[in-house]
Amino acid sequence: MASVFAVSGVRAGATPAPWHRAASPSGRVADAHGHGCSTSRISPGGPRAKGAGRGARVAARVATTAPPSPTSTSGDDDKKFGRQSSMGVGDGVVPMTEEQRKALARSEPPKEYSPQRAATKYRKRPGEVAVRVAQIGTSLGGFILDVLVDNQRGEFEKNAPKRADQLRRKLTELGPAFVKVGQALSTRPDLLPAQYLDELTSLQDALPTFSDADAFETVERELGRPLDAMFATITPSPIAAASLGQVYRATLIGSGREVALKVQRPNIPKGLELDFHLIRMGAAFADRFVDSLNTSIVDLVDEFAARVFQELNYVQEGLNAERFARLYGDRPDVVVPGIEWEYTSPRVITMEWVQGTKLSEQDSLRAQGLDVLQLVDTGIQCSLRQLLEFGYFHADPHPG
Repeated sequence: MASVFAVSGVRAGATPAPWHRAASPSGRVADAHGHGCSTSRISPGGPRAKGAGRGARVAARVATTAPPSPTSTSGDDDKKFGRQSSMGVGDGVVPMTEEQRKALARSEPPKEYSPQRAATKYRKRPGEVAVRVAQIGTSLGGFILDVLVDNQRGEFEKNAPKRADQLRRKLTELGPAFVKVGQALSTRPDLLPAQYLDELTSLQDALPTFSDADAFETVERELGRPLDAMFATITPSPIAAASLGQVYRATLIGSGREVALKVQRPNIPKGLELDFHLIRMGAAFADRFVDSLNTSIVDLVDEFAARVFQELNYVQEGLNAERFARLYGDRPDVVVPGIEWEYTSPRVITMEWVQGTKLSEQDSLRAQGLDVLQLVDTGIQCSLRQLLEFGYFHADPHPG
């Protein structure tokens, strides 16, 4: 079996479940069966596009800052447009297609992160702010107190697994913004002990789900069609759930292609806006007393929050995936799932289903005859190309 390094899309490794009949919110029914998978994203870019009409105006939010992609790969064009990848696609930026513009115009994209807007908004809502501060303080304050007591009693290492589970549960209860913080910490062995890293890893694809009825209603509203007019089969419940959305496995009507259908959680922007506003206030307070860092904590929070808000636009995610494929998909051992634009909108994305195994599941990889070191080498080579060749990189490279 050829080794494959999946840089985006889905991971699946569960045994197929029996076929089910899943009803859509409109009362229609679709066949389904279940598998396990998780999704990952590609770091957003950020240009501005010009054009008339609603689709063109909305497209301004997802354009990239890079110069236009060359239409030719001749030597003169190389000098004019700069670097060429081995696929001859320049910086990978191409004009949006009509399919992509239609996907973007299916609903209003989420608002971009604006700390100024949030500050103005919540200055007028002191009661809402006070309630949320109390929730966060009570939850995390209890955890911090427990850790301090453990440390004082010399039981920090002994109780680390229990405290790690406690932290994971508290971050999950506090919502998407804090889950995102936990996900970021789960890949930082320089900041947290190993027991915490192992526990927080589950925040990547094993979070509580939201209502399937709400999810299917969102799909029908965003795509403008009933489920059974689009999907021949769909799992009755999600096969993976992350901080911003959850994933279903489905089969397209007509083509019969298997796809991963990701649906965004309801009312995500509102909760993120308030929580990042409060986190930013805490960062501003910390900036006054922490002088050991060579950068502003507020600036770090703003950068992190801006990227999280960009993740809310699934059309942007699809554009990023296709650009990534143009730049780095020339290697046969690098797979980037294709996007089904007819079934994609700002809050719903449908992409090719890729069957695979987590890189962290080494026993399973060996059982399939795959060389773990070769897979790691493929990942390293691909990562070096991202960082050194074009500076356009996958910003969330966790195992699943």
